[in-house]
Amino acid sequence: RTNKVSFSSSPSPPHARNDSFGEREKEGEGEKKPRRRSLCPSFALPSLQEGEKTIYSLAKLIIYVINNISLTKGSEICFTFFLNISQFSTPKKVIRLLLLYYGIEERESIEEDEEEDLKLMGEPTTIKKVQVISLLKQWLEDWPFDLFGPESERELKDLFQVIKKEHERSAISLQNLFEKKKKEMIRRDNEKIQSENFFLLLPPTPLPQNNFDVDEIAHAITPWEHLQLSSITVSELLNWSQGKKKNCDFIHSIVNFSNKLANWVTSTLVTQIQIIKRVVSIEKFINLAEKLHDLKNFSSCFAVIGGLTNTASHRLKKTWAMVDEDALERFLKIKHMMSPHEHYSKYRAYVEECTPPCVPYLGVILSDLTFIHDGNKSHSENEINFSKCRLIAKELTSFIEFQNIDYDLENCQSNFQKAIEHSEIMSDEELFDYSNLVEPKDQEKATQQLMDQCKDLEKQLKEAHDKINQLE
Repeated sequence: RTNKVSFSSSPSPPHARNDSFGEREKEGEGEKKPRRRSLCPSFALPSLQEGEKTIYSLAKLIIYVINNISLTKGSEICFTFFLNISQFSTPKKVIRLLLLYYGIEERESIEEDEEEDLKLMGEPTTIKKVQVISLLKQWLEDWPFDLFGPESERELKDLFQVIKKEHERSAISLQNLFEKKKKEMIRRDNEKIQSENFFLLLPPTPLPQNNFDVDEIAHAITPWEHLQLSSITVSELLNWSQGKKKNCDFIHSIVNFSNKLANWVTSTLVTQIQIIKRVVSIEKFINLAEKLHDLKNFSSCFAVIGGLTNTASHRLKKTWAMVDEDALERFLKIKHMMSPHEHYSKYRAYVEECTPPCVPYLGVILSDLTFIHDGNKSHSENEINFSKCRLIAKELTSFIEFQNIDYDLENCQSNFQKAIEHSEIMSDEELFDYSNLVEPKDQEKATQQLMDQCKDLEKQLKEAHDKINQLE
């Protein structure tokens, strides 16, 4: 049966689907617009030119970024710099250096550790001042999130005041842009709170064995999981990749949810005694994986596939032999596309063609970031590895794009997370024991084990009765 499956044709690519849940548009209906505008610029990061330097001190790196801002690759270099600031410095320190680079008067109050930076920067010129203004504008446009802390805001407003002395209109424009971006961030935070409240008010998704609604579950899972994904910060991703997992709450939320979803799939399957019911369960879970795939929720699609390919599920040979052949073919196609073979090459190629909204598989992103971190030094002796920063930015660009385009909530009728959050998580050993009970490899041995267990329980029950009688 497996040999009949052809992988020459794959499911239609997501970019061919227009509405928020990945289904094809009905004729005559216009394309639904996403609720959020992307906050991540869309571009491909340029390759390093031969002989191009990749290691800088902070001051030299700022000069490099400023000198490239007017070039074609300037936007990409700036975004890489903004995205990685937390890895090698702080927004406050960067703003301080920009202040020194821009203003003569401010140089009279330099600190001892800034003297070397000052020598590198040279005397301020009109061109340099215009470049600083351009860099600030791009920072606010592309990645303003690090600028909204109290210290960063104070330093930034001081810089605006210095700029205002010679370029009043530019300073006012920057101040207005800052306030606009701050309001946008507050609005986005309020939208997330409203979405969280929306999910809290929904009833738990009904989960009867073999009678659950595939569409309802898929539509309940996807927008909730995307909300968790959109709350993950760049710092959280980078901390996780560096082994600092303690405060990565939203990553933990997605990881725990995926584990519970996979466990629910396997436990539902192996706790059903009748083989025909197990067959029905497998076919419904295949439909669920396919629906999640169509919604471009690859995270939960991976979890469902993981539940079906768990050792306890996979060993049920008699059950799988009775599964509908068409369902098996559809399952094997999705499984093939999501395969970890060659570093998830088929999945990566598929996701590259995706248009948001989408819930990517977090495991691939975290694995890539970990490899980047382990294989490249961040900095040494106050020098910054900007080549590593480029690799990180390249990895995160599409992820940030996926974060910022929401799913519609109109098809979400229940809360799946609420339904399984209190469900019992079975260990792999328990799942295998149940699997071996419903479909034993050795029938006589399994029967003997059951009889031995019955005798042990009878013995324990008798001992308990004897103790009760003694107490009386």
